[in-house]
Amino acid sequence: ISTYSKHPEEAYEAAMCLRNEKHQLDMAIKSGNAPVLEKLYQEPELRKVYPMGDVMLAELKNAVPRPVTPIYQNISTITSTNLSPPQSMNPQRDERELRRLIQQAIDGKGILP
Repeated sequence: ISTYSKHPEEAYEAAMCLRNEKHQLDMAIKSGNAPVLEKLYQEPELRKVYPMGDVMLAELKNAVPRPVTPIYQNISTITSTNLSPPQSMNPQRDERELRRLIQQAIDGKGILP
């Protein structure tokens, strides 16, 4: 809660509401927001919607911060554009192409794919 908040009590209540198990489960099922409570990944209701729940949980456990760069959005767009759809990927070709496009973005060329 921000020190500068004009409503710290309400902000705290909102945070507690968001971390509530039932609310996290509902948000995961209805909105696609991955729950942060590990035990929810064993809930049959969540598993029905997310059969890949184990993979999601592993990704959350192994998450790292995004790279610090002023062109993060450009790199993210380049990456997602060139790796989609996944079934058409060619790892060797796509790695070379991604490296080339990301270097262009770093150099200020070809910013958007």
